[in-house]
Amino acid sequence: SFSQLAVMAAEQRRPNSSGSNGSPSAWEQRGGRGNGTHVDANLSRNKGMVLSALSNKVTSKFKAFCKTELMDRFLHSCIEYFAAFFDLQQYLSEVAEEASRSESIKAGWPRDVDETRPHAVGLGVQPGRVVELEELAGARLRDVAALYAAILVQHSNYANTQQDRVF
Repeated sequence: SFSQLAVMAAEQRRPNSSGSNGSPSAWEQRGGRGNGTHVDANLSRNKGMVLSALSNKVTSKFKAFCKTELMDRFLHSCIEYFAAFFDLQQYLSEVAEEASRSESIKAGWPRDVDETRPHAVGLGVQPGRVVELEELAGARLRDVAALYAAILVQHSNYANTQQDRVF
């Protein structure tokens, strides 16, 4: 149930959501400074659609939990993590594509000309950018983990673990 809600919520973007390390979110880096009410309305709409589709498969306790602030924070954190993760993957893909293109160009040039072409030697890769994107994704994942831990602590029944399966 969490995964279905998270997938539908991933279509949304949360504005003004700086990470635990104070860095701008992936949404902010892309210039997203929208109306938070609109985003929350879309999130609520998507949660409603998922819950109605699963109406016979989830408990009333779970439905009530889905309407809480904690669930919204968890979904927003998941969105921010995946945005950071996909930003990292996109950057790595662009770097690999640029390296491949550069190697193709270099292969066609005579040996003595290669060193005179600066764009063939340097790929324009920003070494710190990969580290920065990895750290951002890691920080976002830690945010998700902290909220998930809070959910487990608040909603798990440690005396009767069988009840957790039907939550």
